[in-house]
Amino acid sequence: MGLGLINSIFFLIILSSLWSCHLAAADNIGDTLEIGDTLNSSSALVFASGKFTLLFLPNASNSNYSYLNIRRPNGIGANKAWVGNQDSPVLYPFGILTLDSNNTLKIITNNEGGSGDPPIVLGSAPKSSSNVVATLLDSGNFILQELNSDGSTKQ
Repeated sequence: MGLGLINSIFFLIILSSLWSCHLAAADNIGDTLEIGDTLNSSSALVFASGKFTLLFLPNASNSNYSYLNIRRPNGIGANKAWVGNQDSPVLYPFGILTLDSNNTLKIITNNEGGSGDPPIVLGSAPKSSSNVVATLLDSGNFILQELNSDGSTKQ
């Protein structure tokens, strides 16, 4: 093997190790966002079984921007299961997913010193609804739902 090939392989090993550390370093905040909760570039929603993770990841071709992704664990099919803001990347690491008091699930930017971009609305529940949550399911779906007072899902 040539020295260039060995250096390339070594670089790829280091890069993949750093990438794994980035994913492992994200703070897991459970599998549900409640009203007022946020998810940023240093946190992730992880389904209890670990089958899926929802997090902001930098764009592979331009690390200044990020996308909200649902990912499968390494080695299971294609890693990306869903990209939430596919047509509207946000500045990395300023993207924040939030469920606000109007029951709107949206991505906002917290660009200190900047004006920020308009919110990217991903979904909303009627304003008259109470006890609304956004949950990452074992199927990989990320849903907005209204709960009864006992925690069960309203039909």
